[in-house]
Amino acid sequence: MPVAPLPSDKVQAVAYMGPTTDTSHPNNVILLVSDAVTAIFGDGRCLSGAETCQLLELEPGIPETFIFGPESTRYKIVVFNPRSVPVGSFEPK
Repeated sequence: MPVAPLPSDKVQAVAYMGPTTDTSHPNNVILLVSDAVTAIFGDGRCLSGAETCQLLELEPGIPETFIFGPESTRYKIVVFNPRSVPVGSFEPK
């Protein structure tokens, strides 16, 4: 699956990287956090980053709030029902 910027292509506070590889939490997802995020609030688990979190694991249904950019805009992201979808070739009729 390609990386998906959130909340949009123009405002990239985080990027959806895909499901976790941790088999004890198979529904969790991994987000890559932008350098422009100045604070994170929620129960996400930081997987990488010393002073600021760079890689965050989120559990479905639990909101995470990101403070982004020079205007300190708040974005709340909640993951609902993540699942893998097989991608195949598409042949128009």
